[in-house]
Amino acid sequence: MNDDYLWQRAGDDPEIRALEQQLAGLAHGGEPLPDLPERTDARRTWRALGLAAAVLLVGATAWMSLGTGEKPGREPVGGWALRGQVGGTRCDGAVASGVCGLAVGEFIEAEARLDLAVADIGTLALEPDTRLGLVASGAAGHRLKLERGTIHARVLAPPRLLVVETPGATAVDLGCSYTLSVDAAGAGFLAVETGAVALEHAELSVHVPAGARTETRPGAAPGVPYFTDAEPALQQALERLSFETGVSEVVEVALAAARPRDSLSLWHLLPRVGPEQRKLVVRRIAELVELDRAALPEAALVELEPAALEQLRRELEPSWG
Repeated sequence: MNDDYLWQRAGDDPEIRALEQQLAGLAHGGEPLPDLPERTDARRTWRALGLAAAVLLVGATAWMSLGTGEKPGREPVGGWALRGQVGGTRCDGAVASGVCGLAVGEFIEAEARLDLAVADIGTLALEPDTRLGLVASGAAGHRLKLERGTIHARVLAPPRLLVVETPGATAVDLGCSYTLSVDAAGAGFLAVETGAVALEHAELSVHVPAGARTETRPGAAPGVPYFTDAEPALQQALERLSFETGVSEVVEVALAAARPRDSLSLWHLLPRVGPEQRKLVVRRIAELVELDRAALPEAALVELEPAALEQLRRELEPSWG
């Protein structure tokens, strides 16, 4: 096909002439037509647009590769994307450059601090020497796996949309900001700055509100949470009661060191001590928070009945703020 004949009636093109003869019956009858803007050469317009697009593509590729010597990073998957300085980061085993799309089953290994967008619900800041994997991602929520290192999460979304697995427990966001850390041996901690986090385990789960912290150990239930301004004697007693056996005598130390706000720790201590010591814990809670002992279901609490424990938790929560 001769483009010059098609667009400018220059030269000759048998195919076009044959087509014109077949369509002659549909030709315009000569009625006046409205004035139209002057037509530009379509070929030149499309060629110019194509050239501009090619220049932009080459420029973007060069910018993403600048200073790294690596191929540009992959596009983000499911809204997950690295932002800011990513030098030294490994995305699924390959050096990331510019953008690192994180797909399910892949890991990011940060050699320097970096920021990660959590789809459209928040952000994560990864400290150096952190290895973080994406387990699942979708409308129902996002599940990560922290194998080592430290992350700082900030989530602005309904509860339970961000879940982070660790060797010791699983952190479930309840709308908050928090720090979660795991060392090389799998031990770690959770510290909550705002909101609350549920730290879940097959044996026991804990509720960690703003200003509180709990320790984790691989193969063990999460430690009893405590407020970071609690007395050192209480913190030390709770760590022993959480991860050691045969230390029942430490319960009295914890009860003596507790303040009204520390009913958070005493409530979580109930399932970790024997029935006789539970009575002491319940009575100390009532004393600290000034509850009516006559109305307190002490027997049900000693038996760890779920309804009684939940009712007590709701009564105590105002003192945890």
